Amino acid sequence: MSLDEIIITIAGLLFGYWIIGLFNIENSKNTNNEETDLNNGFSEDQWFNILEVSENEGISGIKKAYLKMIARYHPDKVESLGVEFKEIAHKKTLAINKAYNEVKKIKNFN
Repeated sequence: MSLDEIIITIAGLLFGYWIIGLFNIENSKNTNNEETDLNNGFSEDQWFNILEVSENEGISGIKKAYLKMIARYHPDKVESLGVEFKEIAHKKTLAINKAYNEVKKIKNFN
């Protein structure tokens, strides 16, 4: 291997490492934002958006919507699809449960 080939190889490796580092930084920012949204309340989506109901929906409609959403996004539904889908389903289920608990407090029902 000539000196030029060695320099080009090292430069390519450094450039590739830099590109991968950028993707990892973006990925960690997105993960932290999702965790913050799930743990600290509803920054963008309110409970009625998550449960896909009107803000003025009655208790029976809210309960039906909750059961429908849980049935759709429960992690057991995607057990055979792989880790990524399980993680998405888990996060969505957490958001649905949090939204349902929030509306139960707001509307005072069990």
